Amino acid sequence: MSAAGGCAWTAQSNASWITITSGASGSGNGTATFSVAANTNGLARTGAITVASTTVTVTQLRDPATCRYTLNPSGGAFAYTGGALSMSVATDSDCSWTSSASAPWIAITSGTGGSGNGSVAFSVAANSGGLARSGSVTVGFTTVSVTQVRDPATCRYSIDPAGASLPSGGGGGSITVSTASDCRWAVSATSSWLVITSGSGGAFGSGSISWSAGSNTGPPRTAEILVSGQSFEVTQAGS
Repeated sequence: MSAAGGCAWTAQSNASWITITSGASGSGNGTATFSVAANTNGLARTGAITVASTTVTVTQLRDPATCRYTLNPSGGAFAYTGGALSMSVATDSDCSWTSSASAPWIAITSGTGGSGNGSVAFSVAANSGGLARSGSVTVGFTTVSVTQVRDPATCRYSIDPAGASLPSGGGGGSITVSTASDCRWAVSATSSWLVITSGSGGAFGSGSISWSAGSNTGPPRTAEILVSGQSFEVTQAGS
């Protein structure tokens, strides 16, 4: 600092986190040294040092680790055909951020970085594999989930047994359906005399179906239970 000879001065801090470490007072030209403590309160802050009638502003950034980022929506679930999604980013104005995707099938299309509030858009490629998949998008310190179902055409189904023969008096049985946990199957009967007693609504993954048939008072007959392309044939003797 510069001052006329014989002019006395003192240096004072107006904030507890600013400490005068040397040169707290003097006369004429001189030097005052100060230190600034680490900022752990989660916000940028401003203080001052006053030397005689002159005030000097001291500013300190926040610790980036105290920034919080809220994304809306908080992730996305996509059909096998893919799609796109835009998320809003909410954070304090002094918090900067970048965005990234965890998988090559997720592409950030806008909002690769910013400071304060903003938005991030990303696209999801069509899923041509035989499995559902999951990834994520990270903005700042916040990570959200991105999931995509498999193409239903890649699902494979098997049933056991493949059919049944009944006497004219009727009967029933069950069918075991085997498939992957993310594959949905549907069931139907080709004739009204063949009744599905449980599992008629289908399900995801492996399961079972129960069926029955009443007495046959006519000639021999045949009908099928169809499970997602698999045929269970039931033949019944005539009266």
